[in-house]
Amino acid sequence: QLWMAADGYHAVNVTSPQTKETYTLNVYGVPSQNGPRPESYREDIETSKHSKSTSFFTEVIGGAQSGWDYSSRWFKNHEDIETIEATWVVPVDLNCILYRVEEHLEHWHESFGNSEAFSRYRAAKDSRAAA
Repeated sequence: QLWMAADGYHAVNVTSPQTKETYTLNVYGVPSQNGPRPESYREDIETSKHSKSTSFFTEVIGGAQSGWDYSSRWFKNHEDIETIEATWVVPVDLNCILYRVEEHLEHWHESFGNSEAFSRYRAAKDSRAAA
């Protein structure tokens, strides 16, 4: 439920330019942060001094949430952490993992005869696959 909450942090709507269909996909997101991570306080403060981003701390925390802390996959300029934009990326790997979770939940609910949950997870899985 965390990943699909309509809180604007983990689920985003993406519209296909070809089909004009809108899909809900997931991102690593956090509420806006105005300060560094406690576990990397000194490093975050030092790096933020050089960043032009007004949301640097939010982006750093979003990147850390992924487990891919400061991989260049999150950087606008692939060589510079000061350009981190982790919350702007819709990660394929995260959405593939969630697809498999939805698929397993679909089968699990089907085996227990829970048709309402079965239908909900099948629709979620199918929508994610279509995206």
